[in-house]
Amino acid sequence: LNTFGAQEALVLRRRAAGGGLSPRDAFDTVQQAMQLEAEAASEALSSVRCVAATCVGSGEPRMAGRPFALAVLDEATQATEPHTFVALLKEVESVVLVGDPQQLPPTVKSLEASTLGLDTPLFARLQAMGLRPMLLDTQYRMHPEICAFPSAEFYEGQLISWPTPSDRPLPDGFPWPNPKVPVCFVAITGGDNERRTSAGTAAAAPASSDGGGDGPGNGSKSEGSSGTSRGAAAAGFSYMNEAEAVEVVGIVRGLLGAAHRQRGIGGCDGIG
Repeated sequence: LNTFGAQEALVLRRRAAGGGLSPRDAFDTVQQAMQLEAEAASEALSSVRCVAATCVGSGEPRMAGRPFALAVLDEATQATEPHTFVALLKEVESVVLVGDPQQLPPTVKSLEASTLGLDTPLFARLQAMGLRPMLLDTQYRMHPEICAFPSAEFYEGQLISWPTPSDRPLPDGFPWPNPKVPVCFVAITGGDNERRTSAGTAAAAPASSDGGGDGPGNGSKSEGSSGTSRGAAAAGFSYMNEAEAVEVVGIVRGLLGAAHRQRGIGGCDGIG
């Protein structure tokens, strides 16, 4: 592969960003880098038999004019038809759509677009036209007792579980309510959900809407909270509950501790 071209492109980009060139020279340098990158990418794509990409990514210019004997779309039931067609409107001889129509459909936030059919994936549309999908009936993730309900409710009882319960006995180290059914709901009392940004810092609560007050620092506090909230929203956030996390760590310690004792290994104090 043209690794030299890619490395030279990196050198050129760094030179252009260094600030020592005139605007015109910096522009020309970046153009040279882009040409080298395009040549390296073209050589790389021409030398492989399989290319992995998102549906939208498969439509980028470097993929133009490249024939494929087979296109496999994973999670095809979660892709809108426009996304799917980006990948299929190429020189593709055969297509395989892989997905589960019993699970989540495409995410379409517009109610009008959903009403007009944007939330119907190509997989479901082909099903409605009479094309019967091939069911992959063996699942390896769930215990058969856990699998029993979805199999009966969504798959007409056709799912097969592997390995068998005898091959996957209940682990020691946890007080299972029913040893025959490896399911347990653990109730956590107390502990408040806390919103955290994607960077891990606590997001400020929104400013109070009760009219504020005349106490010292009220004005600056409200302004700071608003700014922090905007920053958190820009970074993205999720919720955490420390009480739940502590409970999970305790359960994992118990399970690993029992497994280690069975194997004659020391404790697991490094968890948590």
